[in-house]
Amino acid sequence: MTTVEILQPPFIDDYGGLCPICHRNDGMLNVGKTHWTVCHTHKVRWSIGTNLFSGWRYETEEDWERNSKLLSAYEDVAPFFYPHDDDDDGGGDSNPHKQLGSPVGEQPQQTGGEPSHLEGMDGEFRKGLR
Repeated sequence: MTTVEILQPPFIDDYGGLCPICHRNDGMLNVGKTHWTVCHTHKVRWSIGTNLFSGWRYETEEDWERNSKLLSAYEDVAPFFYPHDDDDDGGGDSNPHKQLGSPVGEQPQQTGGEPSHLEGMDGEFRKGLR
């Protein structure tokens, strides 16, 4: 049988940021759609965005009121992030799609004539695609 370790706060992985004082966090609280990461020890908070995770949808107005009350006593701070080897140091392109030649990366500009996806198609069929 395989055992799975379920991580419990405080967290030291910097996804979502870490407390700038202790470099840990105690997880995330939602107020409506807005996600806040917190450090209860140092009473600090930082917003990591809105509607990024679906957990807020399963919370109640009472949950958000309780979280809002707790967060009102915390100071807004900029989170700490560890430097990563894959961070852009100015020497390369940080867009992974571009690096891999993916179609999601930068595309060449169309210079006129038929859009490339219509070239070589029957005229009547092509009219319906424009």
